[in-house]
Amino acid sequence: MKKIKFPIIKKDDRPFYPTEDKCPICGTDRTTLNSEFFVLNGGAMKKIDEDMSMMSDDLEGFLSLNFHTHEPCKKNASVNIVELSRNGQFDIHFCSIECLQEFFNQIVENIKSKIV
Repeated sequence: MKKIKFPIIKKDDRPFYPTEDKCPICGTDRTTLNSEFFVLNGGAMKKIDEDMSMMSDDLEGFLSLNFHTHEPCKKNASVNIVELSRNGQFDIHFCSIECLQEFFNQIVENIKSKIV
């Protein structure tokens, strides 16, 4: 399993991860799969009117996990997963539910290491 370095998408990056057609966890080439994969998708759309929204160049999306405490012996911590993606939107692709779960496990382990 590949160790993920966060953030995985930064301001000047393309708004999808990974940029090649490989699972970011196990490295499986997604083009050889049976066309099934998972996509973690997020972002914002600019509201045009009551019934319409669209992508916009003046939006920047983000995704983070934060820990906040008022206890003086502990410190606040965060994991920036996506940092200011273009057009306010992003996609993160995985080949299997197991790889998706490992991705979330790594996020949790990352923040856990900062607060323990």
